[in-house]
Amino acid sequence: MSSLIVSNVVKRFGSVVALNLKGRRFEVEKGEIFAVIGPSGSGKTTLLRSIAGLETPEEGEIVLDGREVFSSYKGINVPPEKRNIGYVPQTWALWPHMKVWDNIAFGLKIRKIPRDEIRSRVKTVAEALRIDHLLDRYPWQLSGGQQQRVALARALVLEPSLLLLDEPISNLDAALRDEARVWLRATIKSLKITSLYVTHDIREAVSIGDRIALIADGVVRRVGRPDELYENPDDPVLASLLRFNTIRGKVRSVSGNKVEIDLGLGSIICSSKEEFRVGEEALAIFSPRDIVIGEGALEARIIGSSYSGEYYEILAEINNNQIRIYSANDVSPGPKRIRISRCVASKASL
Repeated sequence: MSSLIVSNVVKRFGSVVALNLKGRRFEVEKGEIFAVIGPSGSGKTTLLRSIAGLETPEEGEIVLDGREVFSSYKGINVPPEKRNIGYVPQTWALWPHMKVWDNIAFGLKIRKIPRDEIRSRVKTVAEALRIDHLLDRYPWQLSGGQQQRVALARALVLEPSLLLLDEPISNLDAALRDEARVWLRATIKSLKITSLYVTHDIREAVSIGDRIALIADGVVRRVGRPDELYENPDDPVLASLLRFNTIRGKVRSVSGNKVEIDLGLGSIICSSKEEFRVGEEALAIFSPRDIVIGEGALEARIIGSSYSGEYYEILAEINNNQIRIYSANDVSPGPKRIRISRCVASKASL
């Protein structure tokens, strides 16, 4: 059963179209964590705020648990406080003059929930997030990770039908982000709360989301499971987020779902779900991990390398197109033969 349905939503800011889902629709299943990923300015936060009721789209429909909360066609626009949505902003937005207990309880007090129930709910959610020992502290007395948990607790205590998270761990340092990805997914899944998780970090999206929507220029371009997007990254925006290599070339031959693309100093065979014609421009998309140095028919020039701690990241060129190669061994600069073991073809006009 779908918990959230978003269809044909269009949001403009003046003459700028920030979100354009005209003719498009996506659904989020009950209990699913649905990650939305895209570059800065792609429309991710606008989508989230439109669902929350903090922005009013010009067109479209939004349905939550079978109830229309927005419809431009029927004149429906349910206020944010009546949509039963929990919202965790990027900045966490904790009240600095309130203790943790009061921050968590704030929304319940506004809704005039009985005092005994407020105490019970705050205690339950604080224990679930392991911050019950922090209830008497102020936000400025907490670490970044602890503040993030308080912000999540404040949203969860409302027992929302839908939880919206806008890059909630982007303010944490790298080590805390790795930890937060694990416990955040485990916590949300254990509570069985339908969630929409916005991020620009592909690692967050694939480790937290059950499915991922790719958004760029206000348009949802792809929706799929993390493994589906990795196995078939046939979109240049997706390829960029995955840090895959993208080279433009011309189709030399087509055989079934195999496309041979001429890159100037050799050709590469790519798989494709799209139809191509000989002579048409195409993009060859491939992972830095799928390149073998020292064999194959492609000519590349090694420029330099750096050690990441797990592998050498090698910078190379194919016919003036820069690519990255991940290798277990360092390689000296100069011309080298390479073989690309797996490649996906995409339309150059995307």
